[in-house]
Amino acid sequence: FSGHAGAAVDETRDEEDGMDETLVPLDYQDAGQIIDDTIYQLLVAPLPRGVNLVCVFDCCHSGTILELPFIFSATEENDAALQEGKQQTLYPNGGFSMYLSQQLLAATSVGGLTHL
Repeated sequence: FSGHAGAAVDETRDEEDGMDETLVPLDYQDAGQIIDDTIYQLLVAPLPRGVNLVCVFDCCHSGTILELPFIFSATEENDAALQEGKQQTLYPNGGFSMYLSQQLLAATSVGGLTHL
């Protein structure tokens, strides 16, 4: 995704700072912004064990847009490790909650759309 991103009031109360990260799609005025909880439910949660997903977000507020327990930071150390084919350092995502992630996974799915 390359475009605008933002933040919205966290109505599910799963964010430490009280704000959800959002993507702002072209039709946001009609369809609204896409919150991080929805992205997690539709893109991350359904992945089978052992599957790799590569996402590139060229936008603001994208560090925790996938609601993952770790954050990659493009430091000099990580860049050097990447160039050498070594493991990069992942930093804990302080706003991640396994309990709340499990609640998101337990949300119902109707007609291919996930509803909270």
